[in-house]
Amino acid sequence: METLVAVVSLTLVLAFLWILFSRPDPEKSKQIHLSDSVKELASDPSRRSEAVEACRQESGASKAEARLAVELFVAGALSEGVKEITAQPGRKIEAIKLLREQTGVSLMAAKMAVEKWMEDQRSAIDQIQ
Repeated sequence: METLVAVVSLTLVLAFLWILFSRPDPEKSKQIHLSDSVKELASDPSRRSEAVEACRQESGASKAEARLAVELFVAGALSEGVKEITAQPGRKIEAIKLLREQTGVSLMAAKMAVEKWMEDQRSAIDQIQ
């Protein structure tokens, strides 16, 4: 019985470490330059996995970081519907949900794209004033 508890405990620790260290670094993913060929692949939802692999090979990034970089590119082209929703106070979560539905990107990529757009809009307003 003690052996079983030890094995289960070790398995849980290893799973936790794998999850902890396999997460992409958002800052590194933002700095990855996507080539035109990767952007072309990423624009086709059925070829996104190819885009991630090409990005990983070109940049030397981890698979998770390359996937996030590709998703940030895809999510960066916000639709007018998402922009309209984000313009209204308190509707950021709704905008993130809509962006995910439209593009199929991860929650992290959608959140980062919506927040960046909102920040850019605030900066533009501040510059005008």
